[in-house]
Order: sequence, then C-alpha cells, then structure tokens
Amino acid sequence: MLTSIGRAATRRLATATNAATSSRRIAIFGVVARSPVRQLNVAGSGFNLVRSFATRGRPKADTTATGKSKKTTAKSKTTTKSKTTTAKGKTAAAKKGTGKKAASAAKPRQKRKKALTDEKKATLQRKELKKTALFDEPKHSAETPWQLFVAEQMQGKPRKPDELRSSMQQLADAYKSLSPSELQRLEKTAEQNKRANAVAYKAWVESLTPDQVRAANRARGLLKRKYNIPKGQAKHIKDERQPKRPLTAYSLFTRARWSTGEFSGGGGVRNRGVAIAQEWKKLPETEKKPYYDLQKADLERYEKEIAAVFGRSLTPPRKEASA
Repeated sequence: MLTSIGRAATRRLATATNAATSSRRIAIFGVVARSPVRQLNVAGSGFNLVRSFATRGRPKADTTATGKSKKTTAKSKTTTKSKTTTAKGKTAAAKKGTGKKAASAAKPRQKRKKALTDEKKATLQRKELKKTALFDEPKHSAETPWQLFVAEQMQGKPRKPDELRSSMQQLADAYKSLSPSELQRLEKTAEQNKRANAVAYKAWVESLTPDQVRAANRARGLLKRKYNIPKGQAKHIKDERQPKRPLTAYSLFTRARWSTGEFSGGGGVRNRGVAIAQEWKKLPETEKKPYYDLQKADLERYEKEIAAVFGRSLTPPRKEASA
C-alpha cells in the first residue's frame, strides 16, 4: 500500500513541475519512495527531494568547471608573467636606448670657431676699452655765469644744428644786456655748482680703487690715440692717490731755469725752450750731476708710493744666476 502512495505522489510532483523532470530524476524518486525511511516524508516533501536531488546532481559539472577555471587561471597567470617579463625587457631596452640618446644629446659636436676679422677684433677692443675707461662719471653742472645762462635759456628748447649759430648770437647779445643783479645771481649759482661738482666728483673717484683709476686712464689714452674717442679733448680721471711720476734730470733742470725768470721776456715759448735745451747740452757733467741725484731720489720716492698704493714693486725682482 505504501508503494502505491509513493508512486502517486511522484506522479503529482511530476505533473506540477510541467513534466520538466528527467527520467533519471524520476528513477531516483522511485528508489527513495521504496526506502522505509523516506516513505513517510514523500507525500509532504516530495518536491523538496526533487530540488535537493537536482542540486546534488550538479556538483560534478561545477567541479569540472572549477578545474577548468583553475587551469585557465594558471594559464592566465603564466601569460601575465610572460607579458610582464616582456614588458620589463622592453622597458629596460627603452631605458638603455634613452640613455644612449641622452648621452649623445649631452655631448653635442663642437663647432669650429671662425677666425675673427680685423674689423671684428677692433670692435671688440673698442668695446672692452670703453668698459675699462669708466665714462660713467657724474655730470657737471654749469660752473660759469655764461654756461649757466645758456643752459637756462636752452632748457626745453631743442634746436636744429642750422639754428644754433644764430641762436648763440642772440644769447650772447641777451647776456651782455643783463642787469647787475641778474649777473650776480648767475655768478653765485655757478660758484655753488662748482663746489657741488667737486664734491660729487671726489666721491665718485674715491668709490674706485687706485688700480681701476690707473687702468681707466690708460684705456682713455688708448681710445683717443687709436680710435679718436672721444672726438673732443680726452680727459683723464684726477685721483690724488695716484703716485706722481718721477722727473728726469733734464725736466728738473728746465724747471730750475724757468723759475729764475731769465726767460720771461719775448721771443715765444718755443724759442725759449730751444735755448734751455742748448744750455743743457753744453752743461758739463759735473754740473749735471746734482740733477741726476735729484732724479734718483725722485725715482725712489715713486717706487715707495707705488708699493704703498698698489701693493707691488715698480720692477720685478731680478732672478739670481744659478751656480
């Protein structure tokens, strides 16, 4: 009787699931229905048994799939490692290549310098001499009444070169007709400018070293002789710290002769200079000796001042002959 009940329950469950259960599962339910332990629960939980056996029948496929996935994972790991190794190799090769390129870029080919032309050399020399000449001295204000009057009248009135001559003539006529009070004002202002110029110039000179002043004066002299710069009179920097050059015996004799007053008459300076030169030639050596002694003393004074101001001797020490 129990067997027939189990079979009926099985059929009902098969009909409720729309005949979706396979013949294999029906056979399993038949086996379970024959079991004395399961027969009591078949009627109430037949559907649960179908689901439980259905789920228990899937692990083999899942296990197989897992195995395949493990193999696939292992293969993917191996492939990833190989790709990583290849990428590292490429990166290292790229770094080596970059290093070579960087090394080649860091050492560019040295271009051969072209020989300078004479004109280029002269241009560079002028530029260097101008820099050494120190032409940045402070500008002087007008130091005479006439200069001050012209500066005041010409201020803010630019004129063409063709008009300068006529303008200066007009200014000269106007200056002559100035009142005494106006002339006195110009003289007073010009004197103040002169003192201010002296103070500013002295401060500028003292801001330089004696070596800089000496080099600047040499550069100014060379610019004037070689390139005629400036076109006007070449002015040297006046520095009281610079040692005065020693005088020669002939210069000392000339000064002594001029101080006597014997050559203060007419005849011109040139003729009087020629007369003094003739006297020096005719002078005996015994009478020239005092002037040579003064020359030696003045040279010693100059050497001491050079050592004190510039910190060096006038002439380099002589090398002793080796034995």
